[in-house]
Amino acid sequence: MIDQPVPGASAPAEPVTPRPAASLVLLRTPKAGPERAEVLMGRRPETARFMPGVFVFPGGALDPGDSAHGAALIGRDAAPPHLLRTAQADEAVGLIWSALRETWEETGLLIGAAAAAAAASATPPDCPAGAAYAEAGLAPGREALHYIARAVTPPISPIRFDTRFFMADAERAHGEAAASGELPEVLWVPVGEALASSKVRGVSKFVLRRALELAAEPALLRAPERPVPRYTYEGDARVVTDE
Repeated sequence: MIDQPVPGASAPAEPVTPRPAASLVLLRTPKAGPERAEVLMGRRPETARFMPGVFVFPGGALDPGDSAHGAALIGRDAAPPHLLRTAQADEAVGLIWSALRETWEETGLLIGAAAAAAAASATPPDCPAGAAYAEAGLAPGREALHYIARAVTPPISPIRFDTRFFMADAERAHGEAAASGELPEVLWVPVGEALASSKVRGVSKFVLRRALELAAEPALLRAPERPVPRYTYEGDARVVTDE
């Protein structure tokens, strides 16, 4: 059976069109070894309409300005070939920026590297996340993100997302992770605990397993021909296909 992402809701008569979205899997591997790896997750509010009380990766829907802001801040050519198989260039760079923006909004973390002083001049005036990068002297880390998976909310849900998942190493993160209104609890979770938790949905566990596989095989992670799994449902059956 599929868990209804909107508790108490009935399936719509006609499936809702999923909204494009992006999410970031941020892995932290201590010197003790990969078996001690942790992943950044946040708990959604109990009052949320969509997946209340569930632990998720930072992320959210693509905003109208994300494509333009992404082009200005990280470049129109930022998208990897894996993403360009299924997204037009403008949307692709918007999804990358959306993952970075949402991570900052929900956890306070910036993912990037030291920027030249001139980079601040490229910050759009209506872009708080871009201003945060400029104030920190950082350029958003386009090369730090890897597109690893895609998931589409089941048709039974009245709220649906078509989410692209990216991964990054916590070494590229700046700041201290903190709770927000969107994620009232944010913490680094040992990956074993995340994979065993009833508060983490099956789709998140699927994506986390994929992230761990790729983290263990850097050559595969960088390979342009690497397939990207797409996770969704047909009826009550989970369907995973490669893109």
